[in-house]
Amino acid sequence: MFGAIVGDVIGSVHEGRGTKTNDLILTYFTNTASSQYQIIQFEYAFGENISLLGVRDPNGMVGVELRFRRRFK
Repeated sequence: MFGAIVGDVIGSVHEGRGTKTNDLILTYFTNTASSQYQIIQFEYAFGENISLLGVRDPNGMVGVELRFRRRFK
């Protein structure tokens, strides 16, 4: 993400990296101007219909979410 607006910082450069396997997606974002701005996200699929999501935001807050997906035909 380039040229994003984050808080009071305008025109900053962000670097993002990620990795993906069959069951796990891991994403990491950081602001090149400040080492304190970091976001870490992950998603782990237990199966086709159940996944676990997690995020750590720049303020250090952590959130976890368990998703169940159901399709209706």
